[in-house]
Amino acid sequence: MKNLFLPFIILCTVNSIQAEQITILDEHFVHTNEGNNDKKMGFCIFKPYVDMPSNLVEPIDYAHGAAYFRLRIKNKPTTAKAQYNFGFQQGDHSLGEHFSDRIDITTAKTYQWSQPLDEWWKPDNHHVDFTQPVNRLMVVLWDDQEQQIDDRWNYGDWLTPGIIASYFPMEVQVQIVLVSKGGTFEGYPEMKERFPRFEVHTIDHQGNKMGQTSIIDVDNDGDLDWITGQAHHAGHKIWWWEYQNPDKWVQHYMGMGNSDVGGDVYDLNGDGWIDMLSGSKILLNTGKPKDEPFEVHDIGAVNSHDSEFADINGDGKMDAIANSDKAGLFWYEIPDDPTHQWKSHTIATIKQHKIHGGVSPNAVGDIDGDGDNDVVTGQAWYENIDSNGLKWKAHMNIDFGEHHKYGIAVRTWILDMDSDGDNDFVQTEADNPDGRVAWFQNDGSGDWTRHIIKDKGDGQDFHSLVVADFDNDGDMDIFTGGGPLSKSNKKNCYFWENTAGAGKCPTSQQWIEHFLTEKPCHEAVGADVDGDGDIDICTKSWSTGDEHLYFRNMLMENK
Repeated sequence: MKNLFLPFIILCTVNSIQAEQITILDEHFVHTNEGNNDKKMGFCIFKPYVDMPSNLVEPIDYAHGAAYFRLRIKNKPTTAKAQYNFGFQQGDHSLGEHFSDRIDITTAKTYQWSQPLDEWWKPDNHHVDFTQPVNRLMVVLWDDQEQQIDDRWNYGDWLTPGIIASYFPMEVQVQIVLVSKGGTFEGYPEMKERFPRFEVHTIDHQGNKMGQTSIIDVDNDGDLDWITGQAHHAGHKIWWWEYQNPDKWVQHYMGMGNSDVGGDVYDLNGDGWIDMLSGSKILLNTGKPKDEPFEVHDIGAVNSHDSEFADINGDGKMDAIANSDKAGLFWYEIPDDPTHQWKSHTIATIKQHKIHGGVSPNAVGDIDGDGDNDVVTGQAWYENIDSNGLKWKAHMNIDFGEHHKYGIAVRTWILDMDSDGDNDFVQTEADNPDGRVAWFQNDGSGDWTRHIIKDKGDGQDFHSLVVADFDNDGDMDIFTGGGPLSKSNKKNCYFWENTAGAGKCPTSQQWIEHFLTEKPCHEAVGADVDGDGDIDICTKSWSTGDEHLYFRNMLMENK
């Protein structure tokens, strides 16, 4: 075994030291193969908790007691047999190692076992000296041929895509409790959910090449509904689904739009009912959305890939922005009568801004701290020079977004991630067969430090982005999933849990990946659909199926 140091993440430390018992490991993480060495694969290393005794012999003799293990497999892609064991390491591995016996694992369930420490396997000539500090705790995953499921030591080509697909991603919770010599095992600490479980529900099967997604109360009944519609090249039709319960959604026809995937919702005429912008058209709610389609009007806007409502000129009235790689980046003043032509203003011409997608779902905010709204998009942010939206300056200083089949495309979400008083942003690479996820830390003037959250290697086209506090712990987490251009045959949905804590700046190592489900994901949106106080997700596929999905956050139900 070669020496290896990996970054570690501690989600929860339950160190209830008693006279006879101590918890030395209590972790929740995902085994995954991502093609870079700073992620957990099959061999994981953790630093001991700060109050683990530096001497495990005196005054309390744990070294001649027993270790009790509890392993909860939360998600495992197949029932392929694997083995699991644990180890201690001292200094460089040549100074001392001890490893427990391996146990067989197959299905996703909870496994419990115990073993005296003096029966652990000890490599020749470098036993652990338990009177000295242990500096690493190890978790090791093996396949059914007794090979470590990890490719970072160049053992050969045995780690095939088939083996990887059999074991990764695998989400686990691990606990190790030491009981002293002659002591009595008092039980494991409570194994709490660190991040909420999400139920997967099917909304409907409808359509192909659909975008323009929203979660909003369409019928004013007090709960949220689901909107999505066909691209202009796939039929133009837009529908909404009335939420009744997680497994019952009633479909209603809205009307014909004219957009690619860009759509957004707002009460455009102030009548108390939600309306919709769909590219060059608006759809006005008649107040009878269950009984009749919306009124459709052409407002002369661009046929957009992205659309978003925001106050661009600071007059207190809602405006709209739209992006098209066939025309450019624009914002529109909405007249008092929204059925009239909307006044267009250019932020960037097609020559300056040939970006397929970039200003959705939340790309407008004050970047430079001057009190007006700027715009973040692919590889650049645009400064609102005169605060009226009539003069713009491009800052080409965002190192993210790659040119692929449809050009450069990203999803953008502006927020103050590190709670320092200025706006940062999160982006995912979309229409990219092997996309990344990153957040960009603002120095206060619009210069950025990039923090990679998800690097290349998973083969996912991240054509969705939702940033929200999914676990209600006071900091912002991230959701995205694999879209139609994903290189991988498996299109996966993921959350990244921010473990930095409320008001703190998360480093790249302080994000925990949680695999949700293997489902295509495109233009996902988030909101509290069931009104229980946590954020849910609605999404659908683009060209790889017709399933619409509701991911129900079970945080409140499981409390």
